[in-house]
Amino acid sequence: MTSSSRANGPGLKPTNFGTTGTYRNLSAYKKAVLDAITDRASEFNAVHSKYEEYLKWLVDNATGDETFFDKSLFDALKTTQPNSWNELNVYFIEVLGPIYIIEQLELFESSEEIDVPESAIQGAYDFAVDGAQISVKKSGGSKTNTLKPGDIVANQSFGDFISGLPDNDIKKLIYQIFEVLNEHSALDGPIKLLYGTNGTNGLLSELKPTKKGDDQNFMLDPSTGTPSREAKELYANDIETSINKWSTQTANANAMREFNGDYLLYSGLGLFTISISDRTGRGTANYSTTPSGSSLAGKGRASFRYGRNGELKMAKGEKMGISMKF
Repeated sequence: MTSSSRANGPGLKPTNFGTTGTYRNLSAYKKAVLDAITDRASEFNAVHSKYEEYLKWLVDNATGDETFFDKSLFDALKTTQPNSWNELNVYFIEVLGPIYIIEQLELFESSEEIDVPESAIQGAYDFAVDGAQISVKKSGGSKTNTLKPGDIVANQSFGDFISGLPDNDIKKLIYQIFEVLNEHSALDGPIKLLYGTNGTNGLLSELKPTKKGDDQNFMLDPSTGTPSREAKELYANDIETSINKWSTQTANANAMREFNGDYLLYSGLGLFTISISDRTGRGTANYSTTPSGSSLAGKGRASFRYGRNGELKMAKGEKMGISMKF
C-alpha cells in the first residue's frame, strides 16, 4: 500500500478531543474523554471496527491485568498516515495521563481537580492534578523539547537560586543563555549567543567558525553591518546544531542535567510517561522528577529549505529550549 492510499489517522491530541479545560474530579474528566471518543466514533472506526472500543478500553483499564490484543487492529493503526500507533504513544498518552497517574500510580486522589491547558504556550506542563504540573513524554522515545526560555526565566525562585551560585558555575552561564534566548526571536536568539552585539561578546563566541574569512562570520557579525534575514536563515540550522553539540559535551551535559533537575525542583514540574504495549494493549505509567539527560535544542526548522520538488519551505522553528530525556 502506498503512502497516498493509506487511511488517515484521526488526531489524538487533547485539543482534537476537546478535552482541554478544568475538571472538578477524575470522574468528570473520564466522562468527558469517553464522550469525546463516542462523538468521533466514525473517524476511528473508519480505520478499524475496534478502534473506538480500544480507545475506551485504555481509558477504563488503567488498573487490573486484563489485556486487549487484536493484531488486525494494531496492524491497521501502524499503516495509517500519520502512524496512529505512534500517535497513541505520543499524543493519546497526554489524554490518558490524568487517569493513569491517579488510578495506576495512585499519586493523587480521584477527587482532586484536573487541569488540561489549551496549548503548550501556557507552560511546560501537559496537565495538572491538584495544582501539580506534569509533563508527558513517550516512554523510551527520543528527547523532547519541553522547557522554553520563558518558562525558565519567569520562575523567580529558580532565578534567585541561580544568582546565588559562584560566577564560575556553568549553570549560571546556562541561565544567561536562556535569558538571551528569551529576549530574542527563535531566529535571532542563537545568533546572538555566538555574535553578541559587537561580534566578539557572545556568550558562546567560542562556537564561531575559526577559519579566516569564513562566510558565516562575514554575513552574521554585527560589526560588519546589520545581518539580513536571508543570511540569518541561511546559517540558522548550523548555529543551532553547534549550540546543541556544545550542550552535549560531557562537562556541559552534566551541568545541563543538574540545571534541569534544579529547575524541576523549584517549579514542581513532574515527568510522566506511559508506554502502550502492542503485545497486551495495556498502558504502563511511570513518574519521575529527575531527567536522565538534557540538552539545548530547537524544535521545527530553524531556517528555510527546499523540498523534494524544489519548492521553498519556510522556517517553522520555535525558540531553543531544554530537550529532556526521562
